[in-house]
This record gives sequence, C-alpha cells and structure tokens, in this order.
Amino acid sequence: ARWARAMDMANNPNAKDFSVLSCYNAANIPKVAADLRVKHPKANLVVIADNDWQTPNNDGQKYANEAREESGAIVVTPPVSYLKDGQSDWDDVGKNIQDALTIEAQKEHGPNAKASFESSMDVLKRIIEAEYLQALNSVIEEADVLIKQATEKVSERENSSLPIAKHESMMLAVQDPE
Repeated sequence: ARWARAMDMANNPNAKDFSVLSCYNAANIPKVAADLRVKHPKANLVVIADNDWQTPNNDGQKYANEAREESGAIVVTPPVSYLKDGQSDWDDVGKNIQDALTIEAQKEHGPNAKASFESSMDVLKRIIEAEYLQALNSVIEEADVLIKQATEKVSERENSSLPIAKHESMMLAVQDPE
C-alpha cells in the first residue's frame, strides 16, 4: 500500500515539482531525510508518516520527529480522530473516508450505492492539506520563538562588553523556489 500511495503521489499532475520517496522501515526516515537535506539544502521536505498511536513507542511519529530534527522536514501524520483500533496510516484514513461516504450515499440512494474513489480522495487530500498547514504553522511559531530568543541574546550581548556581529536583516526560507 505504501508503494502504491507513493506512486499515486508521484504521478499526480498537481505535484509535478515534487520528488517522492517511500521508506518501508520507520527507522530509515531520519537518515534519508538528513541525506536529502544535504543534497537539496533549499528543498521543502515533507514526511508523511504513520501514527502508531496504539503502540508504546509510536515509531511512526518518533522517527518522523527525528527526521524533522535532522533535516527541518515538515511532519504530517494522520489524526487519531480519523483512525480506528489497529489503524495507523493515511491509507487507513482513506478507507475510513470511503466507508463513511458510502454509508451516506446508501442513506440517500439505497443499499447498493457506493461513494466514488475520487470523492474519498478529494476529502483525504483536504485533510492532508489541513494537517500540513497546521504542521507548517507550528514550525513558523517555533521559528518565531527561536528568533525572539536569539534577539534577546543579541540584546543582552549588546548591553555587555562582549563583541558581537550585527546583521542588517534576517530571513526565514520556508519553501524551495526551484
């Protein structure tokens, strides 16, 4: 399923500027993300990870967060509210959406009605986009805190006798323009 999802993403005409990699072992994600960051320092890296919420270590989020620390990647995991017992990944979310839309279609059109795959994928896409924006906002908020802390340290140094290098401007790059 992961390979198929990666292929769906790679072949999506709306994602023509993206490269897609699929890791089959969560422990590999931090190393792969760090290597990608070295090779593509300006790239906008996004880790679409599992949410192993019912396991003691939640390896999907654990290793995705390590990848974030190693590479600055944005991490997007499925919200628990869209998962049932024993489920952990975006394919499960997609299946649950398909099931929910089919139930609604059957209420309106009878027991043989089914929701289209495209309609469930549209809903799934909107959920992933919302989770991505939430993760991106979290990164921006963390960057704001770091900038504030750095500014306070600079101010402290300016008020001390320590020499300090001054910069005219600061810029935070969020997405690779290439």
